[in-house]
Amino acid sequence: VDAVTACMVDASKAPHVHGHWLFYFDVDDLDAALAAVRSHGGIVIGEPHTLENGARLCPCVDPQGAAFGLVERGR
Repeated sequence: VDAVTACMVDASKAPHVHGHWLFYFDVDDLDAALAAVRSHGGIVIGEPHTLENGARLCPCVDPQGAAFGLVERGR
């Protein structure tokens, strides 16, 4: 593993959200990966976030309801 991406979010006031780990998978092109998520029946949650190091990430949900994230490392 070259790098690990992690973040902490307070979801305690979000309805129907329980505490959980969200695993992020590296992708070469975040925009293309998000389009693939949508085209295969998944849900992209919000807009991609850009971190200070240039990495872009976005949480998603697959068609079966499993949450995951995608990250494109800074260029």
